[in-house]
Amino acid sequence: MRKIIIFLLIGLFTLNSGCSKVNSREIQSINAPSNDSLIIEGNWKIIDINLIDDNIENKSEILALKNETINITNNSIDIANKIYKDTSYKLKLVNASYNVSYEFKLKISDIIKDKEKIEVITIIYQNNIIGEFIIDNDNKGYLYYQGILFYLNKTESEAVEIQVNKESFEKTNEDEVIEPEFILEDYNSPVGVMLVLKKNRELNDKGNYSNESYRTLWISMYNGNIQPVLEKNYIVFPRMNGIWEINNKVLDENGIHYEYFNARKIDGDLYKIDEIYNFESSIYKNITFISNDYISMEVYEGDNFQNKFQRYQTIPIDNINSNEGLKIGDIYSEGEVNQYEIDYKAALTEYLKDKTIRDYKIDYSNFKLDRVKGKWVLIGNINLQNSDSLDYRININPLKKLLNYDTLLISWKEFKAQNPFLKDAFTSPNGRIAIVQLEDKLLVYEIKDRTINSTPILTIEIEEDEEIIMAEWANGDYVKYWESAFKNLK
Repeated sequence: MRKIIIFLLIGLFTLNSGCSKVNSREIQSINAPSNDSLIIEGNWKIIDINLIDDNIENKSEILALKNETINITNNSIDIANKIYKDTSYKLKLVNASYNVSYEFKLKISDIIKDKEKIEVITIIYQNNIIGEFIIDNDNKGYLYYQGILFYLNKTESEAVEIQVNKESFEKTNEDEVIEPEFILEDYNSPVGVMLVLKKNRELNDKGNYSNESYRTLWISMYNGNIQPVLEKNYIVFPRMNGIWEINNKVLDENGIHYEYFNARKIDGDLYKIDEIYNFESSIYKNITFISNDYISMEVYEGDNFQNKFQRYQTIPIDNINSNEGLKIGDIYSEGEVNQYEIDYKAALTEYLKDKTIRDYKIDYSNFKLDRVKGKWVLIGNINLQNSDSLDYRININPLKKLLNYDTLLISWKEFKAQNPFLKDAFTSPNGRIAIVQLEDKLLVYEIKDRTINSTPILTIEIEEDEEIIMAEWANGDYVKYWESAFKNLK
């Protein structure tokens, strides 16, 4: 058995303003406060305001918030004239050196003096960190929010539940209901998307296949204008604790070809994990899907690679080089596990007909997420005899933990009518722009009154064999933070 030791460097970072670095030396405990014990619940009067970011627009409006109230409940926060519904919270006990903002070099010790340990509650909305509440005592605290530091005193311990107008529930067609959290986004707010494109392998003159390559595009629109497209020649993607990157790596030694991935937070402190992989044959891996916390890939193990893959994996980003994928029961309930079995057996029965196959056993981890007609779907794989395999559709919808947003605000049929050679399509959560993928280009359209404009506002040339494996959207204030982080990447 051969042993090759791969040292993977994984970075620790947190995205600019509003997101905070967390490492094991700083945190004594992390837990989500239960719904009946949120220690910052209540009404907090704004005593003073410090504009940490000099480039904040509408400074006078922000400063006018002094003596106003920030309302915090177990699942919502009303701050700076904006309501965030369905928020969640994480409690951390950190050192005084804890960085509240890397961009502005703001540490806890700059805010609270003479304390070695301070409680901080991270406020999370739609898988993004929108702010951090720094607790001084039961009635005094500080809230860092998108370049602004609010000095707060508690006035009431109980806050009134914030109500959201849900009259905007609509249907795009008879089958699909638009979820309220998306249609409540402001149509005129800034919007941006990180798109990861994968270029497939090519057969060279020597009869070998090239490695897959990946790149990331940042497309944004604000002030009513589409902005210049930014690009990185590797995978960039957002997570709840910052912006990450993935690089595909290859180790060739003594005829063994081993492919693996480095996943790291951008520009953070480095720590090293030693992972030992034992293998006797080559391993090839292709990514088909990326989200905040999970990744799907196709895997081939052997010495006769023909650009076909034996099995699929869906695994946590934090364990990206695991040899074992998650089982369907690890992330779904018993009902979905039963559906997995039904679809597996139906696909195998249809395949068999007059054929025979011996000793088949259901593999509950052999699945991936992939694109089908503008939607992410679960695709299963059955290993057959003679190294063949069979793909089949699994009738299970992706969970929120797998996929944050996957809604087409315009029907696939309408997209297809406008672009007969359509390969894929995406719409922004605020209903402002649509991205259409053709064979050799991406078209960005503006949407008005749920209708695509006839002429694209932007055309991006791509290669014919490129596929989109990730589309992560930012709205409102997040757009400039994601764009700033993207621009600062090497």
